[in-house]
Amino acid sequence: LPHALLAMSVLTTFIPDLALSVKQRNRFAFVDRMSFGIRVIALITVPAGFGLFALRRSIIGGLLEHGRFTPLDALVTSRALAGFAIGLGGFSIYMFVLRGFYSHRDTKTAFKLNVFENLLNIVLAFLLVGKFGVLGLGLAFSLAYVVTAVWAIQVLNYKVRGFELRKLFLALAKTLLASVIMAELIWAVSRPIGSNAGLGALLRVLVSIIIGVPVYGGLMWLLGAHELRMAHRMVKRRLHRY
Repeated sequence: LPHALLAMSVLTTFIPDLALSVKQRNRFAFVDRMSFGIRVIALITVPAGFGLFALRRSIIGGLLEHGRFTPLDALVTSRALAGFAIGLGGFSIYMFVLRGFYSHRDTKTAFKLNVFENLLNIVLAFLLVGKFGVLGLGLAFSLAYVVTAVWAIQVLNYKVRGFELRKLFLALAKTLLASVIMAELIWAVSRPIGSNAGLGALLRVLVSIIIGVPVYGGLMWLLGAHELRMAHRMVKRRLHRY
């Protein structure tokens, strides 16, 4: 849901700008929009992924633990969610970076990156599924996308010089740090609230969101993340158009 509703909205909005900058051979505009897009997508999807990880049992219990869907089924499903959730940010960033290659009509590089990601996914699945079950399957997907997303950014930098990779990865590290702290906090605070199933689970998730969003925003502000102001200006510009 965070990817489909939020990340895809950002991705779709940026594609015309990326294509136009390539057509006009404006390398600086392309680098600026791509770097901004990566940061905004990370700003949204990385905390969402860690939030899903922290609340995995309550989310599955509240939505699915009814009728023949037993607590054991909910536990197994929540383990799968945990594995996939960790890589949500990496997956969304990777999907966005591929658009950078498509904007240059470079489908060969995108194909090679996809082949690498799939091979890495298979290798990790063999290593993790036997030990961790469905959790290992989710982790295999997540780790493959995170590793390939980082590599894809570096490959794009080789193709289009001008990315300040050190600043970009530092911004992503701040987002990751704030997301981990937020997830740890909501996990600890939400334990005494509600339950793992039914309305109690939904109450726990709701309270966690109310707490987690301002905590994450405050942490990003303390870390000096410019993405918050950049995203705010982007939203204001979009609203003025309507």
